[in-house]
Amino acid sequence: MKPFRLLTYIIMCTLVAGCSHHDDEPVLPRKEGRRTVLIYQCAQNSLGYYNYHRQDSLELMDGLRYLDKSDRLLVFTDDGKGAPRLYRYMAGKKEPQLLRTWDGPVDASDPAVLQEVLTWTREHFPAAEYGLVLWSHADGWLPSTNTDYAAVRPRSFGVDVGPGGSMASDRDANGRLGTQMDISAMAEAIAGSGLHAKYIFFDACMMQTLEVAYELRRVTDYIVASPIATPVSGAFYTHMLRSGLFSDDPADIARTFYADVVEDAAVAPRYGGYGLVVSCLKTEGMESLAEATRQVLPFASLMGHTSPDMSGVQSYYPYVSSYFYRPHAYDAQDAMRCLLPEAQYNAWCEALSRVVVYKAASSQVWVGPSSFTYYTVDAAHTCGVSMFVPQARYADNAANCAFGDHNENFRHTAWYAACDFAQTGW
Repeated sequence: MKPFRLLTYIIMCTLVAGCSHHDDEPVLPRKEGRRTVLIYQCAQNSLGYYNYHRQDSLELMDGLRYLDKSDRLLVFTDDGKGAPRLYRYMAGKKEPQLLRTWDGPVDASDPAVLQEVLTWTREHFPAAEYGLVLWSHADGWLPSTNTDYAAVRPRSFGVDVGPGGSMASDRDANGRLGTQMDISAMAEAIAGSGLHAKYIFFDACMMQTLEVAYELRRVTDYIVASPIATPVSGAFYTHMLRSGLFSDDPADIARTFYADVVEDAAVAPRYGGYGLVVSCLKTEGMESLAEATRQVLPFASLMGHTSPDMSGVQSYYPYVSSYFYRPHAYDAQDAMRCLLPEAQYNAWCEALSRVVVYKAASSQVWVGPSSFTYYTVDAAHTCGVSMFVPQARYADNAANCAFGDHNENFRHTAWYAACDFAQTGW
């Protein structure tokens, strides 16, 4: 989720019809492009209610001067304010051009919808390579709550409240949290579309996790994301078009995001000093990292179903009742430093270094739950990617947790199986 209400931008954004369109026939490319980028906005939720997608439309229009003729930019928007629609943004045009409108409501958190949009994009805007931006609320690897609802439950990627739902509160017509997309289902949808992404950029919270990356390793070459709850304004798309989404190096997306939030004197103030941790991960090394993890786990203090003291480990998310007891999001490098002897830790870090190709972290980041709760980042032991560490407290507190036993949920991830966490007794 993007939790911060930076409302100063909204008034201006609501006055601009960022998603208006021409009545002309859609302009389709006559030949294959260099790169087609699709921004997939699952915005039938509080982000759409407060018009953050319209803010981004303004930024995209301002950045079109940086768009090369060989590059294509598409935006799918489902915001509950009319039928879902797909636009093309083109340099020299005063408005986005409408390419397609759906006949009625769709659930943008449904993997079938994501697959349909990606398939259409691949068929009508072929390119040598593709970029995918997934824009919405998110909670990393946690399973969706589309079935067996409780009143409040954690979520995975996306929230769609559906017809009659309350976008302001992220609740559907029955008062339950809107639907979400499991990461395993997301991977299947992308694979089913036939579109292999050069990168996936998550403009969403907490998606840079080892568990997520392992699920998506076969459908994208790189993942750019943050392990923390990111500022609600998200990426600044004018700069993303200048030096991010169409760059030859996907790590430039992370570099640009970090510079805008932390360093740029003109842009950073809009983020309110909340800080950022962001990284670029190369998925090619994920299977080797899983194997390295499997080899070092017998030396970990997790062996024998023990719960090591993790109190000093960097955590990007607090385990508190006000956050519905979602699990800690431990920095993977710092967690393994805590769990392993030095020799095994160094061997594991060598495998990690082939996966994390860029990382950046401000000296402090907001983690909540109060507005003044910040975490001081230890840059020397930070990789910018989080991981789940099973602990007895998750099982002991399952009855008080809206999501139940996180340890049990973790056992159903592909990362758990690939690393053979079962050998630890967890």
